[in-house]
Amino acid sequence: MEHEKSRESFDAITRPKRLSDAIARAIASRIYEGIFRPSERLPTEAQLCAEFDVSRAVVREAIARLRQDGLVTSRQGRGVFVTERPLDRALKFKVGDLRSERELLWIYELRLALETGAAALAAERRTRTQLAELEKQLHEMEATADGVGYGARADLAFHRTIAEASHNPYHRDLLDYLATSLTETITLARRNATEKGVPTQAQEEHRLIYEAIKEMNPAAARKAAEHHLLNGMRRLILLSDFPET
Repeated sequence: MEHEKSRESFDAITRPKRLSDAIARAIASRIYEGIFRPSERLPTEAQLCAEFDVSRAVVREAIARLRQDGLVTSRQGRGVFVTERPLDRALKFKVGDLRSERELLWIYELRLALETGAAALAAERRTRTQLAELEKQLHEMEATADGVGYGARADLAFHRTIAEASHNPYHRDLLDYLATSLTETITLARRNATEKGVPTQAQEEHRLIYEAIKEMNPAAARKAAEHHLLNGMRRLILLSDFPET
């Protein structure tokens, strides 16, 4: 029996270097939109080949990508099915693939949206224990201001404690999900600051965030976090055309 949704035309796609990636994205968007529902069988290989006008090898590669992302599962002799809870694993990042200024900029833009809000909430909701943790991490960063490795770990722990102090578990969980990418961006920023001889500048920015959270001043905490992240971007020459704040 022909799959009903196979009759619907997929949006036209351009042919990139990896056509299978574009096909995987097109099928994934149908899953996100609910056109292909949880536990539902996808069109057959032959139907997908006809739909996209590509070979079976390309379709198989696209399905393998969707399977890796947890969106579909294969059942022997029955075909390929959407997983029961596909959206639970829909969020994917190229963790550790920060090879260009554009990718670094995307991570920093996400951090700006996420961490400035977390800092404001932390200033409203932090506990004494969480404040003590922030102070401890601040001292650890100060002790390793000229270092990169351990200092980066203390730096990330500082930002994670702020996410914890927001008392919004989604802030914490998303930061944990991004941990590898954040460690790389923080390490790059600290190395860049050290090479330029300005490691104390980043340390002062962290201190301002801490002080605002200590004083329970959400507006100041948000501004201090934004100031720190924007200057981090400038130190990485991602905002070289903008004046320093």
